Amino acid sequence: MKRIDADNAHLHQGGFVNFGGFYIRPMGPYQKGERHFGHSHKIDHLSNIVRGKVRVHWKNPQGSEAGVIEVLVPAKLSIRADYWHEFEVLEDDTIWECWFAAAEADRAYGDSNSVDWTS
Repeated sequence: MKRIDADNAHLHQGGFVNFGGFYIRPMGPYQKGERHFGHSHKIDHLSNIVRGKVRVHWKNPQGSEAGVIEVLVPAKLSIRADYWHEFEVLEDDTIWECWFAAAEADRAYGDSNSVDWTS
């Protein structure tokens, strides 16, 4: 299984687009079996499934609640701040977008802005 993480994510996305007060980050296309490395952000964001099907693994910041949900087009997922999430691709050529409010997007990325899930 191929993993997409901080070392190779730039090869799998089209970069940020600023549109109407949102930063939109295109993701994919990914092939069945690939995973987008699990992570969290300090702000809420929306994931828009554009094509294909994914399985989303998630857990809350305290680690006391966790789950898995399968999602296919058309779907939009609201991902809360600090919730760990990982996308597992279930169909070839799957694409999704991550939408962040532009006013808060500077808090979305960076080592100091993510929850440490390794401890």
